[in-house]
Amino acid sequence: KKHPTGEVNVQLDRLVPLTGRVRFADGRGASNIEVSVVGAGFRIDGFRGTVTTDEQGKFLARVVPNQLYMIVPQDRRWAAAAVDGLILRPNDEIDPLSFQLHAATRVFGQVTAGPDERPVAGQRMSLSQRGRSLQDLENAQLPNPDNKRTWVQPSVYQSTMTDEDGHYEFFVGVGNFRLSGPSQVKGREFEVTDQSTLRFDFKAPRPERGRLTGRVVTSDPPRGVAQAIIHGEYRA
Repeated sequence: KKHPTGEVNVQLDRLVPLTGRVRFADGRGASNIEVSVVGAGFRIDGFRGTVTTDEQGKFLARVVPNQLYMIVPQDRRWAAAAVDGLILRPNDEIDPLSFQLHAATRVFGQVTAGPDERPVAGQRMSLSQRGRSLQDLENAQLPNPDNKRTWVQPSVYQSTMTDEDGHYEFFVGVGNFRLSGPSQVKGREFEVTDQSTLRFDFKAPRPERGRLTGRVVTSDPPRGVAQAIIHGEYRA
């Protein structure tokens, strides 16, 4: 109805080049380091991408404008503090970002269930690191033509599955994190500063899934009712 001729004009924004370099403490460029780039705004879709540093430790990501960004190097051995609170607009020219690596902190633990604490294999564990929100930044604004009340805050997520013995592990840098696993166990919020390791065990009171059996009867003495429909409502 808005376009009776069948013609629709779409205006595209030019992607903004985001560059930077990842170095070791002695100044050497760090090659083959993954860098997560996450953006959030008032659009339906945010931005999520990963780039890898070259032999000199340099990287280039072309990102969507009008987003609030958070950038984090990630590696099993090395980590660096995130850069957040970065707003990129169309045609912006941003100075290259700089990251200095330090030894990553190993976040690990075991997931068990039941009073006998049996290891839980195949449990998904999620780790999130949130950047500053748009509301945390003084006088910061992003285009919001529809006046949405969306909470704008980029977050970097990692996930893994527990092994046969219920063990899991992540490798992170400094920052604030939230770790979650079994739905019956409250997630853990923690800060990483200079610790080499942090252990968090999740002890669920019972397995996440199990059999529920019963019998439908009528009359006295009880007589089984065939083909009765059983409806269950999951607690969550």
